[in-house]
Amino acid sequence: MVRSSGNSNGHHDHELQATSVLNVTKFKCGGFALGLAFSHFVADGISAVEFINSWGKTARGLPLSLPPFLDRTLLRARTPLRVEHHHSEYDTLPNISSNLITGEKVVYRYIRFDQDMICKIKQESMAPYSDRNGRMITNNKCSSYEAITAFLWKARAKALGMSGDQLMRVLVVVNVRDKFEPRLPKGYFGNAIKYTAATCQARDLVEQPLSYVVGLVQEAIRRVNDEHLRSTMDYNETRRAIRPLGFTYISSTWSRLAFGSTNFGWGEPISTGPVELPVSFLVKRKGRCVCTRSWGCLSLS
Repeated sequence: MVRSSGNSNGHHDHELQATSVLNVTKFKCGGFALGLAFSHFVADGISAVEFINSWGKTARGLPLSLPPFLDRTLLRARTPLRVEHHHSEYDTLPNISSNLITGEKVVYRYIRFDQDMICKIKQESMAPYSDRNGRMITNNKCSSYEAITAFLWKARAKALGMSGDQLMRVLVVVNVRDKFEPRLPKGYFGNAIKYTAATCQARDLVEQPLSYVVGLVQEAIRRVNDEHLRSTMDYNETRRAIRPLGFTYISSTWSRLAFGSTNFGWGEPISTGPVELPVSFLVKRKGRCVCTRSWGCLSLS
């Protein structure tokens, strides 16, 4: 058990939470569904995949291909603490919009992105655009994750119809194992992700081309390096900060998480994916991208 440090509203309730919860549902046909929940104090998605796949190998009598590395002291704050960067992911965005949707019923849909759609979005993402300083910029390369994150952030801003001056933010989840110097050891088991933020006025999100929004997302991702990460850890040590989620869209990628290769002896699973998280995921499944919504969760697979 661990104590929660607070919630998205900034309340420090300090409730005891389980570090992990497993649930097996058996079906009459003989199949079963395995549900797994991890506290992010304990593990991130990469560590969760390593755990469940190692569990499957153990069940089949196989040796572990990657023993876990459990030394958490690698991610300790420095002494003395040095906060050397602005960490905008913790900023509270002022509310200047009158169009609030808190009382409206939210409808969830399952949406597919095929390869042609993704190619078109990526082509649009690399069109020339004028940056905040008036310089003409071209994104020479763009990942599917960056393009779809920007596409959905832009579409969300248009759908919400906020005041043009309203600041809106996207939080992008970055795996930082190879961002540290030296990089974290292979098999590091723990929470080694960081939220990096891009912020923009609603007017620009709606009116500027998609390539402009992609540039903001890429700039936020490039910001994550060893120096910035060390500053973040020191900031968290001094503030125990909670990320405000007002006017914020959260995006992550599961495209490299091998949940689909889990095997307890009956073969690989028929289907895998997130159940309920307030975040947008990019998950690769059979060469297609699929969007599902669950409590603000948009899953692309």
